Amino acid sequence: GSHIQESYQTSLEIISKDRDGLVLDISAMLSAAKVRVLSFASRGMPDGFAITSIVLEITSADQLETLMRKLKGISGVMDVKRPAG
Repeated sequence: GSHIQESYQTSLEIISKDRDGLVLDISAMLSAAKVRVLSFASRGMPDGFAITSIVLEITSADQLETLMRKLKGISGVMDVKRPAG
């Protein structure tokens, strides 16, 4: 019997204050959570905020909720949401 766990892709958008080390902190948290990252893009905005878009492989709704809660705990992060569409 194999123990292959089903997974699905989901997108997250992180709104934060732009600061040094932000991308590193987000990457380190995702790595520690052992989440497969399929896409990662971050851009600074003229107003001093940053928008980070990531596509992840998730195995459960619980895992997604935990990740979103941990991402919200990163310094400077104001919101984490799943974009519509």
